[in-house]
Amino acid sequence: MKFRTILLACLMGVSAIYTSAENLRSKVEAGLNCVERLCDVHQWHEAFVKLYDVEHKLAQGNNSMLYLTNKQRLYMYKRLNKNAQVLDALAKMESYAMKSADCNTIEDMLFFKAKFYQEKGNSNIPQECYTEIFNSRCSEKKPEAREDVFKSMLAEAKKSNNKPMELVISTLYANWQDSVASARAKAELKNVKADYATAMQTIDEKEHKINLQWGTILFLAALLLGVGAALIFAVLVTLRNLRLIKHLRQELKLSNTNSDQKSKFIRNISNQIRPSIEQIARGNSHPHTEALSQMLSDVDGYIELDDTKATPYETEQVNVSKLCEDMAAECATSIRIPVTTDAAKLTFPIAAEAVHDLLMRIINEVSLSTDIERITIGFKKRNPHTGQFTITAIGMQISEEQSDILFTAFARIYDLTVTTGLVYPTCALMAHKMGGSLQLDNKFAKGTRFVLDVHC
Repeated sequence: MKFRTILLACLMGVSAIYTSAENLRSKVEAGLNCVERLCDVHQWHEAFVKLYDVEHKLAQGNNSMLYLTNKQRLYMYKRLNKNAQVLDALAKMESYAMKSADCNTIEDMLFFKAKFYQEKGNSNIPQECYTEIFNSRCSEKKPEAREDVFKSMLAEAKKSNNKPMELVISTLYANWQDSVASARAKAELKNVKADYATAMQTIDEKEHKINLQWGTILFLAALLLGVGAALIFAVLVTLRNLRLIKHLRQELKLSNTNSDQKSKFIRNISNQIRPSIEQIARGNSHPHTEALSQMLSDVDGYIELDDTKATPYETEQVNVSKLCEDMAAECATSIRIPVTTDAAKLTFPIAAEAVHDLLMRIINEVSLSTDIERITIGFKKRNPHTGQFTITAIGMQISEEQSDILFTAFARIYDLTVTTGLVYPTCALMAHKMGGSLQLDNKFAKGTRFVLDVHC
């Protein structure tokens, strides 16, 4: 009961302070409005007397209110063409704003100061003011939120047609993007080299395991010749080890392939990113900065999938027809090409989120082609344990040379402003995590058909 009484008293005190502050501001603003009306009818003596009265009876001791009164005094001196007094009032405005420690007051002062010197043709001071405003808005935000501040200030500048502010923020934004892209490129190159070294170590370990398994097989084979009584047991152990060797060989083959792809990536990374870096150096930074950022994002996704390829997705019973219809509806708002579905009305155990992500990646990449007439999403059950999704792109043609490396990462150098070339290899890794496969239907002649087999 005593705690509730204290809490209620505190709330009432805060409310009273807030109400008092609001009443004071209202009175000061009303007084300043009266001063403005006197100025409009050129009653300058009465206006200065009224301003003095507001300043000493209401605003005295309140730096935010004194800032407002000096702002009004500056307007008056400006209309009277008293330049020396205008500069003095501006200096007092700045002093009172900083003493107030109120973010809104300080920002209002910086905007006013920037506009004042813009009108005088001075570009250095407005640049300092807008930079200080930006730094103030970013001071309590996380580094990753800095881009949102850039975008909001650019929108604010465009809305108010403030070209100097737009130029300053655009320059800061471009410099920031260039520094982030450069830092990420260096970090990613370092990570790829580390991953390559780890992969080579993993290959050596798996080769050692294979040799040990073969030793076990040879030992069991010799044992079968001398120990007839243990024949059944030895055969079972041998078959088990053969299956394990087959699995290890598959993993070794996949690891060798991925290591080869990473080696190609390390060898080609300089040629891959050099055109974009050269374009950035020439000043054409925006599309190429985005291209480098997209490449790094796609490499991150591919390496993450490669590191977790042995961990399968969790599955659940899903209405496949509903899933395909939802994807077609989603495409209708984002893709210019008609997307339909002819999936059978079935339920099947799949990793719904992963399948949706994989198929949408293929559809988005396919839609970049200029010769496509329409896209169809299909599904059918091949047997009780195997389902088959298809993405059919009518009119799309892929050459035999392209199809040979379509699902191989880092196989060639791409124009990053068009594609990173990692969409289809990433989808192939996702299919592997599903225990299935992704391939082209070579018998389909009216375009290109992607076939995703999933197993349960």
